[in-house]
Amino acid sequence: MTTRHPNARRFAPAALAPCVALVLALSPLASCRSTPAAPDGNRPALDRSVTPPFAESAERYNAVVRNYDHLWTGVALRLKSRDPESGKMVEELLDGHLQSVAPDRVALRIDKLSETYAYLGCDPDRYWWIDVKAGTAIVGTHALATPESLARFDLPVQPLDLIELLGVVPLDPAGYGATRWSKDGKRLGLLARSRSGNRLVWVDPATFEPREIELTDGQGRVTITSTLTRPERIPIDGEPGSKARISTNHEIRFVEGEGSITVRLLGPENRRNRVRPQAFDYERLMQTYRVQEIIDADRTPGGDEER
Repeated sequence: MTTRHPNARRFAPAALAPCVALVLALSPLASCRSTPAAPDGNRPALDRSVTPPFAESAERYNAVVRNYDHLWTGVALRLKSRDPESGKMVEELLDGHLQSVAPDRVALRIDKLSETYAYLGCDPDRYWWIDVKAGTAIVGTHALATPESLARFDLPVQPLDLIELLGVVPLDPAGYGATRWSKDGKRLGLLARSRSGNRLVWVDPATFEPREIELTDGQGRVTITSTLTRPERIPIDGEPGSKARISTNHEIRFVEGEGSITVRLLGPENRRNRVRPQAFDYERLMQTYRVQEIIDADRTPGGDEER
């Protein structure tokens, strides 16, 4: 079953350069056109005949996600997958806690029946899945992560992909990118590079809050999508008057197969001054969870070795 945003168009890497050229060609036009007034005269109407430049759009998006750069939140997880033996769809409910420091540190503790049973995380170089009960850890490098290596996880998503799908990772305004309107003109798409391909973020053009996110592989094929809903206020350290919001419900779907993950954020905060670096400390985590065996995720199946 393939799930895609109804307004989305696949962007192959080869097709990205013309998109960028089109954006650059339109940039002067955008600066000299006047923006028509809204019928009620209160707020200017969006001129959808012009596509905003990527760099400008990325800066506006980053101003939003900067409010989530040190995310600290409880989570409720719902995993759906098809059982390979019975052929039936099965559902598992879990909870836990998530910390992330954008763009490359993640710590997701996963609890079952009030006990920690797994830990998904990463630092700037490595990612890991710790099976607490078994005392084992699967560890790999970001550059060599593949769908096959991630399939060994009970939560089969790369940590860097996870926080991109939650809409908390900024874009590079000076990097490779393009913009386009959705067919109905209700959303603006921002296309940029991601870990293994491209990331397409559909934002509300009035607020630049993310609403849909797609990740593609190196061939431009959509692999994972995320729908973001239920925005709520997020307290930010050092900004008591902030009115920033964050989506608290994320429906993540895998295009290949019928699996999905629902991530519900519970009481999210931006703890800029209070995030604990130990949560992303690889050596410390291996000791804390008494890991006895480390499996190298970068090796091919059948070639696993203890590090």
